[in-house]
Amino acid sequence: MWHNIDWRWRDGAAELTSSPLNSQLSAGARIVAISDGDVSLALEQVDFTEEPDGNLPSYTAYRSFTQRQSQLATLLQSPQLKLIDDAGLAHPIGYQNQRPLSDLPAAFWVQIFVGLAAWLICSAVGAYKTQDASARYLVISGGSTLLFASLAAIYSTRELAIDGQLFRLLSDLNFLGGMMFAATLVCVLWHYPKQLGSSWVPPTIILVAIAWFALQQLGAFESMIVGRRLPVLLALLAQFHLKFYAMAQHPRRSNSSRGAAMVFAFVAAD
Repeated sequence: MWHNIDWRWRDGAAELTSSPLNSQLSAGARIVAISDGDVSLALEQVDFTEEPDGNLPSYTAYRSFTQRQSQLATLLQSPQLKLIDDAGLAHPIGYQNQRPLSDLPAAFWVQIFVGLAAWLICSAVGAYKTQDASARYLVISGGSTLLFASLAAIYSTRELAIDGQLFRLLSDLNFLGGMMFAATLVCVLWHYPKQLGSSWVPPTIILVAIAWFALQQLGAFESMIVGRRLPVLLALLAQFHLKFYAMAQHPRRSNSSRGAAMVFAFVAAD
């Protein structure tokens, strides 16, 4: 169900930025809870988290967040949904069965465009240079970008909540895509414009990235800083190291080519 609820967390409450469907509430109203008439759930700042990987401190907090998403999503599916303001008044609102495409924000379409563009461009390079190892890794990086960007577009632009299990699946696959992108970009820099060492290094990097993803999925880490942010940081540091090493070894050949790859890495990491 879609209720046309646009809000943001501000000073301990959710502040509406527009009027919900069939409601007397207007922009600026402060909402502290939602209810289906039988069950009420107080809103919390964490409910408005767009990207769990970058904002939640631990996997325990991550599990709690997705559980709350399920609870909120259940209430949002109720035809008797009410928003409770900071004065304790309950306001019924209307709904539509489907969210119209026109309601999807620019952030959704930008992420979809970035994912598709990266995949198409990288695939075109791979099709043109079929024997080039760096091009093959570039194709994987393009597919990884499509994966993490398109999935983030779904959960980061939700009205408030989606099913917690679905959210976790999308977020986990988003992280997998991000890990593969970071790893394959290191592999691209290893091979291009000139291979820096053993050809076994890039496959090993990919295997390490997959193993790290599996370990954090199995609960090897409690801190999300370690489990999800540290490997991406390490990959970025590796990319810097390869760039500056190549510049020292082959300054004329490496400046523009590896520099372009680093720009791509910064854009995607941002």
